[in-house]
Amino acid sequence: MTTAAWIRTAFDDSSECLRLVTVDHGDQFFCDDLGGDYPYLVQVTSGPEVGDDFVGLFDLDGCEVRLASGQSWQTVSRESVPEAVIDQIETGWDTGSIASIEPI
Repeated sequence: MTTAAWIRTAFDDSSECLRLVTVDHGDQFFCDDLGGDYPYLVQVTSGPEVGDDFVGLFDLDGCEVRLASGQSWQTVSRESVPEAVIDQIETGWDTGSIASIEPI
């Protein structure tokens, strides 16, 4: 399984890891850019390693999401994600200060 994950690097060489995840209870989240509900959130961490700092969970539009206490999530395989969602991350998550977003 190839995890749906990217390294996002800014022009100042700082970087963070983006991973697509789903919530255990099958919640759906609306994405304005894609015009529909999707089961995916983006987990942002300070790097790709297990011990790297957790930054937050965000919907596909980049808005922070807070889950109810006790909810958990898991990463998903890149192969299981619709191409439109992949494109949203690779193009829609460039805030203008980003040098690159590369799959890992």
